[in-house]
Amino acid sequence: MTVRLLAIDVDGTLANSKGIVTERTRQVLHEAVARGLYVVISTGRSRSFLQCVSDQVALEQPLICNNGAEIWKNGQELLAQRFMPLATAQDILHIFQKHRIQHMWGNCIEGDFSPEMFHTTLKNPPMKLGAYFDNRAQLAAVKTEINALPDIEITSSDDLNIEVMKYGTSKAHGLAQLVAELNISLDDVMCFGDSYNDMEMFEASGQAVAMGNATDDLKAKATYITATNDEDGVAQAIEQYVFAVQQPIV
Repeated sequence: MTVRLLAIDVDGTLANSKGIVTERTRQVLHEAVARGLYVVISTGRSRSFLQCVSDQVALEQPLICNNGAEIWKNGQELLAQRFMPLATAQDILHIFQKHRIQHMWGNCIEGDFSPEMFHTTLKNPPMKLGAYFDNRAQLAAVKTEINALPDIEITSSDDLNIEVMKYGTSKAHGLAQLVAELNISLDDVMCFGDSYNDMEMFEASGQAVAMGNATDDLKAKATYITATNDEDGVAQAIEQYVFAVQQPIV
């Protein structure tokens, strides 16, 4: 099986615990592109919040943002966006307010939400809404109420957060759209991740690499387990499982 596309999560995976993409990892990603592979950042981050990382990587490659709700063929060409129903999004904000959630985030076609937008009537449907909780009981109560709403998909990137998108949205869904556009099979994808929002992507890809710091559930789905994000685990895996075993495509 020839790997033709690398789909790589950011937080806990590509970036180290300081939010930095190391020079070694950057060089390996550039070598992958030179060998004819696509290097796709696949993240829960919004496009604007991703910019500080994509600037470090410095590649003109596809992007999957907002857990698959936003797909870019490259830095300038948008492929697709998915928005949750506006009324449902407003209900979610009311639930957050009811439970006095302090740390919230979201974005829409106009960009990332400002803090005051969480306390006003929304004008545009979001691609994603998220919140961080003080404890598991608070998270469980909010999640139960949101689960009762129509046409939503819930995931998380941390034990104490949730991220909500339109039903059917996931990194795997975004990846499927992208590979169809690029005329690549999902079997030719190697993905990398560390958390719950990477699960569907692991199940869909031909090969999956879990970070050493990944959740146990994700490791159980992995083809390989590499070093941690603070040990250049992505670079190590690409060198070992791609460069060492297959010839350049171009």
